[in-house]
Amino acid sequence: MEREIEEVSTGEVKTATAGTMLVASALGSCIAVIACDKTNCLGGIAHIMLPGCARNKNSSERFRYAEDGIEELLRQMADLDSDPANIFVIVAGGANVLQRKDDSICKMNIESVLDI
Repeated sequence: MEREIEEVSTGEVKTATAGTMLVASALGSCIAVIACDKTNCLGGIAHIMLPGCARNKNSSERFRYAEDGIEELLRQMADLDSDPANIFVIVAGGANVLQRKDDSICKMNIESVLDI
C-alpha cells in the first residue's frame, strides 16, 4: 500500500487515517506530540514550539503553544470519531540544540507538554 506523506510544520496540528503518514522533522527545542488510536487506525501530531497557551485565541499561530496545540489535536481526533480511551501519546523533541547552559525553552516546553 502506497502512503501519502504529510509534513507537520512548526505550530501545525494535523490528523490522518490509515494510508497517510504524518512527519514532524527538525524538532530542536520543539516537541512533537503524537497521538495514536490503534483501534480506529488514525493519529495526529501537534508540532509544539512554545510552553503554555496563546494570549490571543484568535491568532493563526496559537497552535504553536502546548496547551492550544494539544487541545486542537484531541479535538481533531474526536472529529475522526476517536475514543479518548483508545488514544496513546508519544512525545519527542525538547532538545537544547545550541547546548546553552541558560537555555530554558526546551525544559519549559517539556514541562508544559507533560503537565497537560
